[in-house]
Amino acid sequence: MTTYTLAHEGLQTLVGRALIDPSFRRGLFSDQRAECLAEVTLTAEERQAASRIQADDLADYAAELDAWMRERSSRVQASLTQANARARVLLAA
Repeated sequence: MTTYTLAHEGLQTLVGRALIDPSFRRGLFSDQRAECLAEVTLTAEERQAASRIQADDLADYAAELDAWMRERSSRVQASLTQANARARVLLAA
């Protein structure tokens, strides 16, 4: 099971709302996507990712968001690992 940071809470809210609100879901898959995304608290990076996704239905849209979150979490973890390694080298010197 993947654990997402609180930064992804907005994306989870986005998918949850699209799941239970048919009007919001229709807007998300129309030319009203920007307006729908504006209704949810997202970081600039999340908003950009959510805007770029090309999907025909909510399941595909959610899968694309999940893939983006996993990839981003992997990048963040790699950056933290590198920073920790650099800090150990500096502390050992």
